[in-house]
Amino acid sequence: MAKSKKPLMIAAIGAGVAAVGAGLFAAFRSMKASAKAQHEVDKAEFEAVKAESKASFEEAKKD
Repeated sequence: MAKSKKPLMIAAIGAGVAAVGAGLFAAFRSMKASAKAQHEVDKAEFEAVKAESKASFEEAKKD
């Protein structure tokens, strides 16, 4: 009687799913880091615009 190949196939499918899961996890980790970096850039730009606006307001107030 020949052995069934089902356990081997299931193991191969499981390994493939694990690899895809690991790849997705890495992609989401990368997206998280990118989003954090972009947030820091956005905060810095906001602060610069805010300071420029305040300076412009103070200058207009003097006149």
